[in-house]
Amino acid sequence: MSDNKVFVSSKIVEISEYKTYLELVNRVCFYDEPNFNGTMLPHDDTAEEKAKTLKNMPVVAKYTTDVMGKPTFKGHEVSIDKNGEVVFGTTPIGVHTDVWIAEDQVEVTDGTTKTLPCLFAKQRIWSRNKNAVAAIQRLYSENNLHNSWEISVSQYVFENGVKRLTDYA
Repeated sequence: MSDNKVFVSSKIVEISEYKTYLELVNRVCFYDEPNFNGTMLPHDDTAEEKAKTLKNMPVVAKYTTDVMGKPTFKGHEVSIDKNGEVVFGTTPIGVHTDVWIAEDQVEVTDGTTKTLPCLFAKQRIWSRNKNAVAAIQRLYSENNLHNSWEISVSQYVFENGVKRLTDYA
């Protein structure tokens, strides 16, 4: 199967402020249950190794303001260039510094809450990105700070309407 990209939603669970950066702790995703996009990552003996591919990867964003002029973010700003390459209209604002898997309570697609293994990441957002920092602080204070991440998928199985990723980074 050819490489493709999957986007999975996540939730910011903690934020700390330092002189030169904000530190975010982010529950990136849960394992062993399909998400709202019908995609599932299995928690198996390769999950931690695959999770580590996120470490040292950039945190990117597209800063904008909302209709009220408040700082916020846009989406992935994905387009295809004239050569057929995927292009993102985002800029680096930080870096993922650590990743780990731990159990957490999550709401799954049927509305129930389950305790599942989850991927967590620690991110440093550089303070020099003043607009991004302002957007993060505002959205977090309103309990509306979310992010998503990109998975490069090289193999998956599609069964019963669920895309189970078997090889990815």
